[in-house]
Amino acid sequence: MFKTTIFAACLLYTIKGYTQEISRNMSAAMDSVAHNLAGGVQINGRPMRWSLTERMEYYKTPAVSIAVIQDSKILWSKAYGWADKTKNLKATTKTRFQAASMSKPINALAFVRLAEQGKVDLFSDINAYLRTWKFPYDTISQGKIIHVANLLSHTAGLSVHGFRGYHIQDTLPTLIEVIEGKKSANSAPIKALRAPSEKFEYSGGGTTISQLVLQEIVGEPYSQFMERYILTPLHMCNSSYRHTWSEEEGSPFAVAHVHGTPVDGQYRLYPEQAAAGLWTTPEDLARYVIELQNALNKKTTKLISHASAILKLTPYQNPTVGLGDFVIDKEGQKYFTHGGINEGFVGQYVGSFDGKYGAVVMTNGGDFDLVNEILNSIAITYKWPNYYEPERKDTVELSTVLKHRYIGQYRNNDRTVRISLDGDTPYLQFNDETPVKIYFTSPTSFFLFENRSNFMFVEDEEENVFGLKINETVLKRTP
Repeated sequence: MFKTTIFAACLLYTIKGYTQEISRNMSAAMDSVAHNLAGGVQINGRPMRWSLTERMEYYKTPAVSIAVIQDSKILWSKAYGWADKTKNLKATTKTRFQAASMSKPINALAFVRLAEQGKVDLFSDINAYLRTWKFPYDTISQGKIIHVANLLSHTAGLSVHGFRGYHIQDTLPTLIEVIEGKKSANSAPIKALRAPSEKFEYSGGGTTISQLVLQEIVGEPYSQFMERYILTPLHMCNSSYRHTWSEEEGSPFAVAHVHGTPVDGQYRLYPEQAAAGLWTTPEDLARYVIELQNALNKKTTKLISHASAILKLTPYQNPTVGLGDFVIDKEGQKYFTHGGINEGFVGQYVGSFDGKYGAVVMTNGGDFDLVNEILNSIAITYKWPNYYEPERKDTVELSTVLKHRYIGQYRNNDRTVRISLDGDTPYLQFNDETPVKIYFTSPTSFFLFENRSNFMFVEDEEENVFGLKINETVLKRTP
C-alpha cells in the first residue's frame, strides 16, 4: 500500500513536472512570437525583428488577438492591448472582432455542407435557386450560366470588390437593394463584367448574391441559419453574423480604429453578411481551420467529409482559389488562408494541409503588414516548412546632397506623397499617414519596408527631378 502510494505520488509529481515543463516551453514560445515579428524583406542579409508592442505602437493598433494551432489543436491563444481604451477595457481571447472577408470561407463551408447533403448543386445555375430576384443575364455573359461555385471562387465575372459598411445609425438597405445598388445602398449595382468561368475577379458582390441564394434555399434569415447550422456545431460560441448584440449575450467587442483613431460609432455595419459581416475571435476561427484540417486528413469532424474538404480546397478556375479559401503552395508545403479588412479591423488565418500548423491573427487596427509580421513570427517560432521566405534586397548609401534633391511634395489626383529628411535619414509619407523610412537600391530607386510597390524618382533631360514613379504611375513634383 505504501509503495503504491509512493508510486502514485511519484507519478503525480512526474506528471506535474511534465506539465510545468510544457507550460515553460509554451511560455517561451509565446514570448518568442511576441519578440520576433518579421517583415517580408531582408535588408543586406540582415533579418529585421521587432517586438509586438513596438509594432502595435508603430501601426497605431490598439489590440491584437492570436490563436496558434498545432497538430490540429489550439495550442494557445492570447490577446494584447485594448478592446476599448475609453472604457479601460483590455482585449481578451473572448473579445470579438469583425472577421471582414474571413466571413466568406465560413459562408462557403455552409454551401459545401448543403451540397454534401444533396440540398444544393454547386454547379447549377444560381437562378434555379433564386425566387425573389433573378440574375439578369445579358450579352456580357455570352450565354454562359453562373454556378454557385463561381460565386464562392470569385470566377463569376461580377463587379463590386468590397463594401464600405454603414454607420450604426444608418438605415440599412435590404439585401436586394445592395445587389441592385438602389435606395440607401452605398455600393454600386452588382453586375457582369465578363462571362463567367473565364477569369478570377475578386468580388464581394458575388458572395453577396450567394447570401441571397442560401436564404432562398433554407428559407430563414442568413445569420440565424449560419448560427444553427455552422457556428454552433463548430463550437464557435463567440461568433455571430448578426449586426449587433447586447453585451449580456456574449463577450465585449473591440472598437474599430483607423490610424489609431476610433471609428465614429465604434464600428461599421455590413448587411453584406456573407461577404463581411461575421463577428468572431481567433479561437473560434481556429476551430474552422481545424475542421478543414481534420477533414483533409480523415480525422473526426463535426460538419464535413474528407471529400467535401478536398472539393472546398481544390482550385477552381484559378490555381490559387478554392471555394472560399485561397490555396498557396510553398515548394510542396500547402497552406489554405484568407484575410479580411473592414473599416478599422484587419485579420488573417492560415492552416497547413497536413494539419500540423496554423494560426489566426485579428486586430482592431487597419494594417495588413502588422498581421503578416505576426504570422511570420509564428512561422519562425514553430518552424512552419517553407512559409517565411523574405525577399532579399541590398541597399546603397547616398550622399546628403543627393538626398536633398528629392525633398518635396509629389501629387497625382487625390494622392499626395511627401519626401523629407530627419537628420540624414530619408522618409516618405502618403497623404497624412505615418512617415516611413526609405531604403535606396540605386541613386534613383528605393523601396519601403512596409510596402511592396516599386519606387523611382524620374528626371528630365537636364537631370531635374520632376516626378516620383510608383509602379507604373507617375506623381508630379509640386512647388
